[in-house]
Amino acid sequence: MLTWFLKFLEKCGRKYAFVDFYGDVLFYRYYVFFYEDNIDDRFIAKLPNIYIHIYNSDKDGSGPNVESFHSHPWSTLAFLIKGSYKEIIDDTKERITKRFGFAYLSHKQKHRIAEVEQDTTSIFMHGFRKKSWKVYINSCENICETCEKTNNKICNKTTETNALDHHLEIVQTSIADTKSWRALTFLKVDNNFNNIIDRRKKALKRLGVSLNNTQKEKMEILKKEQIEKRHHNEA
Repeated sequence: MLTWFLKFLEKCGRKYAFVDFYGDVLFYRYYVFFYEDNIDDRFIAKLPNIYIHIYNSDKDGSGPNVESFHSHPWSTLAFLIKGSYKEIIDDTKERITKRFGFAYLSHKQKHRIAEVEQDTTSIFMHGFRKKSWKVYINSCENICETCEKTNNKICNKTTETNALDHHLEIVQTSIADTKSWRALTFLKVDNNFNNIIDRRKKALKRLGVSLNNTQKEKMEILKKEQIEKRHHNEA
């Protein structure tokens, strides 16, 4: 029944993929009712909604948010119908939700999905919008190996928060659309989806970028880039 329903939603154009700049799908989102307001400008898009999420897992079991926390614009309730995942909430609280379990999160809280089983599926419900999306870059508690080697043993931790909306407002069709193609991006899964992903991966391959990195390895690359940029700006 679920498989049929998901195929129906995809046929209706309601299947999207959350894709990183490597062209890897972190998770799929199916909009059961209307779209959210970063895709749809109508007032109805600001009302409570229901999504179905299907998560991909790295070969080491890492989830889509290895270190970066984010907070939702609304309070949410997820019901897992398959698989399991581990969240870190507000830096310190650890929560594991398994099949047929519920996971509530207030819009005042931040979290990251650190570990996830492949194809974990959840029915994701949210209330009225209270604020904007927020992402918390490189929040960490200890000096990691990257900062030990490349940042004079100074932690690259920051309390800076950035809005995620500006990444989601642009539903891109090609890596050539804007310079922000390296950002996390929602792409509509349609007849052109696989071609878009294929072009992105081929472009990265031509640039000499490894396409087999895990989420943890990708985060290390991002840290190094941020440190180099910070040193350049301070010079």
